[in-house]
Amino acid sequence: MIASLVRNVQDFSLNEFCKERAPKDELNYMWLGIYFMIYGFSTMYSTRLELVNDESKFIVVVYQIMMVTGVLKAIYPVWPPRIKHEITVQVAWYIVVFIC
Repeated sequence: MIASLVRNVQDFSLNEFCKERAPKDELNYMWLGIYFMIYGFSTMYSTRLELVNDESKFIVVVYQIMMVTGVLKAIYPVWPPRIKHEITVQVAWYIVVFIC
């Protein structure tokens, strides 16, 4: 059992993991971006920066990252083909979902 766990860890490839499990349809990336934008706007609207005092600058940075990420994902179908590298987008899917 431990030997098979060690073998699985040694054979793990992040690229292959992302390639197998990331969405294949471009519209999924677009819908994720739209979701991030709606979620970002609703969170921004409901947060009172006066109540978080010292962390307000950090929260504003997080909101900016969410909005930029949402817009970039929402316009994914119109990205030029030369920057639509399959593995880059698939790895970015997991990074973006984790961050936002």
